[in-house]
Amino acid sequence: MTMIKRIFLILALLVVTAYLAFSVIWLATPPQGRLCKGVQVVVVDSTEGGFVSVQGVREMIERLGECPLGKPLDSIRLYRIEQTLQKHPFIERAECYKSLSGYVCVDIHGRCPVMRVIDHLGSSYFIDKGGHIMPSGGGAAQLPVATGHITHEVATTVLYELALLLQKDDFWGNQIEQVNVTAEGELELVPRVGNHLINLGKPRAVEHKLERVKTFYEKVLNRVGWNRYAAINVEFDNQIICTRR
Repeated sequence: MTMIKRIFLILALLVVTAYLAFSVIWLATPPQGRLCKGVQVVVVDSTEGGFVSVQGVREMIERLGECPLGKPLDSIRLYRIEQTLQKHPFIERAECYKSLSGYVCVDIHGRCPVMRVIDHLGSSYFIDKGGHIMPSGGGAAQLPVATGHITHEVATTVLYELALLLQKDDFWGNQIEQVNVTAEGELELVPRVGNHLINLGKPRAVEHKLERVKTFYEKVLNRVGWNRYAAINVEFDNQIICTRR
């Protein structure tokens, strides 16, 4: 390649680069005085229980006086809309941006519950996937229900960890419908299949205890019947104590 051709190629690359940079900046900058055509809402990771809906987000923006419809695009403060939405107890994160077609776009990341709690005092709430308390309400998610002597500390530690264990194992996620915390702090599980109670004892080595119960299911209950025993106790290491019906 001759020197002239090389210089010409470099100049051409510089011109193309400058043009692309200018185009991106120009397209990303809304024209002065251009009005917002409306709000486009997307619930990115919609929760199973339907706690956050597109229509609900629209109504929330309008009710709080943050609706950008008809306002100049360059006057709309997106962070105000984000802050307003993120105050909602069922919304984990909100992301707002302006589209080239003149809309304000809102992406909603809803809080996802992993267990419902109804404690001995009658309080009802959810534990979300981040281990935080969220109020009950919205849709009726198909989740295990925890009952008994439960404090917020127990809910966000013991029950949260148990909920994650149940979620990551398809078998246990489908099998356990209720968790009861006794006054002594022991865990009792109520299965969907089989008329028996599973006593895990104190919340220690819970994953290992669940594996022992699953093995017992496979090797014993599949042979003698799932309603043979009233209770299965794996509180102690290296033994399974069963109470016959």
